Amino acid sequence: MEDKRFVLKQMEYFSNYRDNTVFGMLPKEILEHKLFSIGYYYDQEGLQVPEDLFYCSVEMIDQFMRKKGKIDYVVVDCPLAYYDACEHIKTEINIAHIENGVRLMSVTETYIDYSVRIEPKAIIYPNCFIQGDTFICAESVIGPDTKIESSRIGCRSSVMKSVVLESTIGEDCIIGPFTYIRPHTHLKDNVKAGDFVELKNTIVDEGTKIPHFVYAGDSEIGKGCNISCGVITANYDGKAKYKTKIGNHVFVGCNSTLVAPVELEDNTFVAAGSTIVDDVKTGSLAIARSHQVNKEGWVEKTGRMKK
Repeated sequence: MEDKRFVLKQMEYFSNYRDNTVFGMLPKEILEHKLFSIGYYYDQEGLQVPEDLFYCSVEMIDQFMRKKGKIDYVVVDCPLAYYDACEHIKTEINIAHIENGVRLMSVTETYIDYSVRIEPKAIIYPNCFIQGDTFICAESVIGPDTKIESSRIGCRSSVMKSVVLESTIGEDCIIGPFTYIRPHTHLKDNVKAGDFVELKNTIVDEGTKIPHFVYAGDSEIGKGCNISCGVITANYDGKAKYKTKIGNHVFVGCNSTLVAPVELEDNTFVAAGSTIVDDVKTGSLAIARSHQVNKEGWVEKTGRMKK
């Protein structure tokens, strides 16, 4: 762990010279995939250069190594060498997080980008991929089997078997399993987004529960709401996308469709199985479904009766 390129206390990798130029280039440009920090480089004559892999000229690497007093480095010129380089870097970063107080359950089965910041006492379970400009607060629990990219996870929140992309999750939230949080979503404190919930470009206020099998896109959902199983916001008419607004303390019954643009004001109820196309005023119950018809004797008359 000698010659680290980050400050463990702040988790600012490459802080010594990330804002200075090195041979006319910004470190953010030349340290794109961390390989530069420990003397790995990608041979120009080797494989096609992946977008996420740093590479530069051999001459520049030699200059840098002499300047930093690091003589030995490894040529990455085949798939196996690339794998070894990434494994080496991954191990360095993961051990650094452990030294910083993060409870990382597996060094070998966890991928954490060099740009990720994690506060002490956070718990990271195996098979997690944490990437981009992500910040994970103390006492949060991530994983297993979770991907987080350029997102913020608040204190004491848990994200299990889920995907979170370019979004913000508040404190004391429960996410997953199998939740898909797409970009520009903001969950405030004490929100539950359970199994097979998909959220996109949506704000969910404090204390709201979305337990399972829900799609909410381009929506604003207020405080203390219950969004039941099978609810969707129909935000797209084939030509344009529209917003759904749900006020505070709203109950939406299971298998209901909210056809945007539509607004459910505070303290409203939507009966199960309803398709809502008009606004619902405060204190109202909205029922929008066909009447049930029972045809007695139909099974026997049609020859479907089984003995």
